[in-house]
Amino acid sequence: MMTEKGIPVNFWVEAISTVVYLQNRCFTTSVSNKTPFEAFTGRKPGIKHQKVFGCICYTHVPSPLRQKFDDKARKGVFMGYGSGEKGYRVYDLQSKKIVLSMTVIFSENKTWSWERNQEEPIPIPFNLEGNGIEVEVGEDQTDAIQFDHGGSSHSNTTVDDPGFGSICHVYEHGFAKSSI
Repeated sequence: MMTEKGIPVNFWVEAISTVVYLQNRCFTTSVSNKTPFEAFTGRKPGIKHQKVFGCICYTHVPSPLRQKFDDKARKGVFMGYGSGEKGYRVYDLQSKKIVLSMTVIFSENKTWSWERNQEEPIPIPFNLEGNGIEVEVGEDQTDAIQFDHGGSSHSNTTVDDPGFGSICHVYEHGFAKSSI
C-alpha cells in the first residue's frame, strides 16, 4: 500500500491501522458468514465511507479557525479512519500534521508525489474490449494511445462500427488532450 503510493516510511502506523480497520470489515474463515466487526458489534459494517488510501483530499476548515479571505478547505492526503471516533485521518500538507475530520472531499483518482511535493493523477488503464485500443489516462495522454485496427473475434464491435470510427478519428487527430 505504501510502496504503491510512494508514502514515506514514517506513516507506517497509519497504514497498519487502515489495514486492520479494513480487515475487520472483510469476511474471514475464523467467523462463519460474518465479518469480525459484525461478530463483535452485532451489526453489519458499512462500506460506503471507504476511500482509497493515500489519495488527495480536502478537509473543511471551520469558520472560527479561518479569517475572512482564507481558504475554506485544506489539501491533504488520506491516511485512514478514526479509531474510536468518527472521521477520516488526513495528513494536512500545510501544517504537516495528521488531522481528524468528518467533512472531507476526496479526489480518489489523484495521489500525492512525495518526491516532487505535488499531486499527480493515478494512471487508469482503459481497454475497449477486443478492439486493441489501450488508453492510459495520465499527464501525456497522446503517447499512451495505441491503435490496432485488426479487430478481434472475441468482440461484436468492429472497426467499421460508426461509434468506433468516431473514437479513432478523435484520437488520431490529436484531440485527446481536450476531450479526456
